[in-house]
Formats: sequence, structure tokens, C-alpha cells
Amino acid sequence: MAGITKRVLIVSVVIGLTGTFIQMQGVARAEGKDDDFLEKISPAAVGEYTFMASTDDPGRSYPISKEVIETLKPFGVVPRIYKDSRTNRQIEVLLVSSNTKESFHDQRVCFPAQGNTPLPEELLEIDTDRGPLPITIAPYDTPRGKMLTAYLYRGPNNRYFHRPGQLTFAMLMTALKGGTNLDSNFYRFLTQDADVTKDDIMAFARDYFNAASKTSNGYL
Repeated sequence: MAGITKRVLIVSVVIGLTGTFIQMQGVARAEGKDDDFLEKISPAAVGEYTFMASTDDPGRSYPISKEVIETLKPFGVVPRIYKDSRTNRQIEVLLVSSNTKESFHDQRVCFPAQGNTPLPEELLEIDTDRGPLPITIAPYDTPRGKMLTAYLYRGPNNRYFHRPGQLTFAMLMTALKGGTNLDSNFYRFLTQDADVTKDDIMAFARDYFNAASKTSNGYL
């Protein structure tokens, strides 16, 4: 009898987890949150860097392909390039916002699939106005030369992560506990300027979050 009760309990838990998992998939939907919303709350300046707006869409630097949108199914994607006019250095920021795990891919899979060779990563932290945040430093060899990236994920309850798997688990646990706000963000910082160092891109990321705290009222 005890064995049957145990099996029923296990099945019930599995069914509950499966239902929650299914709810976390699909197309992201959030009232009032879309590309325009994210563009309005993204910082126009990050330290000495200024956002380079597209003439076609002044809220972003370049368009995102239809294929990417259909793959990620987020409620917002904002690509921006920031330039330091003193040095001509450029750093690109890609912001992806969603409340479904399907929108958050692993860069360690995506970039190599595009012909880039990953170099050893470092899991570090940056000190910001909101406290220390985890950040992954990920360099690549590309057909166009060296590429330096840094990225992190923000999940429910303002928790930050190095990896998408950590984010998925946090979203699942939040849903299981009855939480309904699964809004999460992916931030990627990227440069192919050879003179931009690891310390430079980390300092830029720090300044980005400090600026975004003010422009987004803490949402980004």
C-alpha cells in the first residue's frame, strides 16, 4: 500500500512539473511590454559611450531578422551599438526580454554554430549600484578576427545568472511556488575592436547596468 501511495505521489509531482514546464514554453506575452517599451527604457548613453541610432528605427542600431524573432519568440529584442567618440571603440548590446524559457538560448551553442571558435570562458562578477552581478567573459576566434563577448541572464525576483540553465531552473521554481511574474532578460555585450580588453567590457557592462537602473526604474 505504501508503495502504491509513493508511486501516486511521484506521478502527481511529475504531472505538476510537466504542466508548469509547458506553461513556461511558447510565445512570450506581456501586457504593454514589447520592442517599443524596451527601447524607451534602454539607456541612450553608457559612460562615455553614446547609442548609435538607426535612421529607420531610432530606438535601435540595426534590425533583427524575422528568423531570429520566430526562433526566440520573445516579447522584445533591442540591438544597440554604443560608440566612444574619443577612441571610436564600439560595443554592441543585445537585450532579449521574455517570460518563456524558449527565448533564452545558450551562446556556447549558437556562436560556434555560426562558424566561431570558442576560447576559454571566465565566470566573473561586476560591481554595480545594485550589487555584484555574475558575468561570463567569452572570447571567440571568428572569420573576421577576435571577438570578445560578455553576457548574463536576469530572472524572476531580480536574480542574476551566468548560464541559461540556471535561469530556467529559477523560472520553474518561481512558477511552482505560485509566482506569475516570470519576466527575464538576456544581456550580451560584444565587440570586435582589438583594443577593447576584458576589463574594458566589464567596465562597460557595469556602467550599462548603473545607467539602466535609472532609465528603466530597475526593470533592466
